[in-house]
Amino acid sequence: MSKVDLVFEVNTIYQSIPEENGVKIDNHGGTKVFLSPGMRMTFNERVVFNLSAGFPVIEVLGEQGGSDFRLSAGIATSFGG
Repeated sequence: MSKVDLVFEVNTIYQSIPEENGVKIDNHGGTKVFLSPGMRMTFNERVVFNLSAGFPVIEVLGEQGGSDFRLSAGIATSFGG
């Protein structure tokens, strides 16, 4: 029997701005905050699948462009008893 849960996450990604010979590389690094609605499906006691779509609400970046959205999926299993 499977069970479906709706989830809502706030995810943050931070990447430091790299330097080369003491000079900051402006088109790298920054902070992004995503609001990510999604779902989690539990197939049995040991297998879970998740899927979410993240939409940026805050982007503090250098010269690089921003994100439109981010799709994330995963499957997890437990081998223990």
